[in-house]
Amino acid sequence: QRELNLTIRRVGRVTNALFDLSPGDLVGLRGPYGRGFPFDNLHGQSLVMMAGGLGMAPLRSLLQYAYRHRERFGGEVHLLYGARNARQFLYLDELREYQQSDRLEVHLACDQPPEEGSLPAGLDLRQGNLLHLLDELPLDAATTRFAVCGPPVMYGYITSRLRELQVPPEHIYVSLERRMECAIGKCGHCAIGYRYTCTDGPVFSV
Repeated sequence: QRELNLTIRRVGRVTNALFDLSPGDLVGLRGPYGRGFPFDNLHGQSLVMMAGGLGMAPLRSLLQYAYRHRERFGGEVHLLYGARNARQFLYLDELREYQQSDRLEVHLACDQPPEEGSLPAGLDLRQGNLLHLLDELPLDAATTRFAVCGPPVMYGYITSRLRELQVPPEHIYVSLERRMECAIGKCGHCAIGYRYTCTDGPVFSV
């Protein structure tokens, strides 16, 4: 028996209905669709996962995979996670467990100083942003792969800095799932040029 974990944000009519369900109620699901992070291309390499705000949700499965199968990666494995304030971080108890382990490195930063009591005890967080975390990371551009997910506005800053660091574009993977609606290539909402994010992505190399 397999377990399926979903992260749902309560923002409107559909998600409100999901939050009103009780244990044992039936829910219909379809999917998964599209293409995720290319695990085979990441094996044997160093890996840096970069998440901004709610972008941690799509990266979580990759993070869990890297933690459980650390031996499949040839170098260091890092998570860089940034948000505007401490309240926007997801999965803090899980991240604290990872941060205290020796299987991967977890680096957290937020723009605003965290309020007292807003973080689990023992969690290390600094003031700053993703670019600050990236600049402090020793990197071998030739052997490191990057998985990036967050607000669309952050992609330009992150990919520009990675190119300044001489990271080949084909080593940078970004997730564009925020553009998707129907998820089956019919509505056209997620079209980028001649590609549909939902069927050709949502993960693309730069």
